[in-house]
Amino acid sequence: MRLSDKLKAKRAALLEKMEALLKAVQGSEAAEFTAEQAKEFDELEPEIKRLDGEVERAERAERMTASASSAPASQPTGEKDKVPARPKEKIKADKKVALLMSAQLKGKLGGQHPLAVLEDNGYSEYVAELCETNGITKSVNTLTDSAGGLLVPEAARGELIDILYADTTFLQGNPVRVPLIGGKYTQPYGVSGATAGYVGEGAKKPVSDLTFAEMEMTSKKLAAIVLITKESKRWSFINIQNYVERNLRTVLPYTMNTAAYLGTGSGQTPLGILNTVGIGAYGAATYAALPKAPTIAELDKMASLMTQYLVTRLIPRTSAWAWVMSYRTAEFLRNFRIGSNLDLAFPEMQGANPTWKGIRVLIEYAIPENTGGGTDETVLALVNFNDVLFGEEEGLTTSFSDQATVDVSGTLVHLWQQNMFGLLAEMMHGFGVQNVNSIVRLNNVRWGAP
Repeated sequence: MRLSDKLKAKRAALLEKMEALLKAVQGSEAAEFTAEQAKEFDELEPEIKRLDGEVERAERAERMTASASSAPASQPTGEKDKVPARPKEKIKADKKVALLMSAQLKGKLGGQHPLAVLEDNGYSEYVAELCETNGITKSVNTLTDSAGGLLVPEAARGELIDILYADTTFLQGNPVRVPLIGGKYTQPYGVSGATAGYVGEGAKKPVSDLTFAEMEMTSKKLAAIVLITKESKRWSFINIQNYVERNLRTVLPYTMNTAAYLGTGSGQTPLGILNTVGIGAYGAATYAALPKAPTIAELDKMASLMTQYLVTRLIPRTSAWAWVMSYRTAEFLRNFRIGSNLDLAFPEMQGANPTWKGIRVLIEYAIPENTGGGTDETVLALVNFNDVLFGEEEGLTTSFSDQATVDVSGTLVHLWQQNMFGLLAEMMHGFGVQNVNSIVRLNNVRWGAP
């Protein structure tokens, strides 16, 4: 029997003792550790942790020995424990990021390089891609004792939008994607356009004065930290990868949507497109006698005002137009009924792809519904996404720490002290509007407020 197998058997016996101890405590009337049980548990835990490290070291030594003494006629000792290379598949960006972050965690715990962890789990092609991106020689035997930051391959960085697209209405709006050079993108645009007209023979041709403004977009860093307890060292690599992937899908879209629409532009926060100076604005209270319960005529009036705002400013109506609204506003329109039969006023609001007034609807849970003096106001916007820009600069990078202090909504989490790890993914991008006439917002919306 190999040394690693002997160590695993010893560790398994200790884990069984720990499990039996926990069951005994849970089954007791007090449901608490006695002094004797606590002492036994405290003695088991460091021994199990020590064996974890011993197993990792033994497996690493066995792999290195097998590689050095491998012969074509026989299978190297230890190779049977390596996961066979996976069939060639297109790994999506969300999985690539989660795989790399999970490998960094597993590698740190076991004294392996993250790429060695991926190699052992059958992701050889992805390892080759990462090696090329990070300038690393692909030699698993030398990829040890390191879990520093790694850069995700360029192809994956471009595909990273796959992580965000499904839950990010801003990206579903299909803004124009542009590269940010040196963290900036500057573009002049015409505020007033040229004029034209028919003239008689010898008459003066129309001449117009063109006025211009300048749009400047600056990149900001979006960082996501996934916290995970040190007990995860006993999880499988795939379980950690799934955990990381789910967390990224939760935190990144919400943060991006909030900044993309309503970012203040102060400090390191991007300026949201609905806070851009010069866009159109109306107040909902002006057009409804009962702001919480407008009539069908009042709703039609407000919708017409907003669509006409864009049309009269020569913004052609296309499929790039979209309403951006909160869940409460969407629910109000979905459930609005008229007539003696209480028919739905806007049946097109039903289903997975709602529209209103023939224009697609993006329902955004990051749009707040508790603003204003009465703390029950929200905003409704009409956006022509053909004039909205999404700039990308820095490729996605990942890193790992078990020493940092993380501020979670005002509460400090000390990773080392609280027995946790932090996995970090960060990227840089920005939002911009190249024609302010392409956005109009309706403020003080209280439709359906309690």
